[in-house]
Amino acid sequence: MENFAAEWLQLRDLRNAVPDPDLFPQFDENLRDAFRKETELFIADQIRDDHGIADLLSANYTSSTSVWRSTMESETSYGTGSAASNER
Repeated sequence: MENFAAEWLQLRDLRNAVPDPDLFPQFDENLRDAFRKETELFIADQIRDDHGIADLLSANYTSSTSVWRSTMESETSYGTGSAASNER
């Protein structure tokens, strides 16, 4: 499953992304890994539960990791983001 998501969505390219540190001061390698893992978990869930492409494109939930959740909670407490998600 990881290879499918990595190839299809080019997740391996995340390692080359360099976010602006002024806009994303909390971005680090742990968060980079959390982005990749969240996407892999979400795609795996979609395939495992035999969702159609419409569900894939319009899902109203995510498979967040603890690193991702804590970052979003921190960003929201500073008023710079939104932690809204419907985690399964």
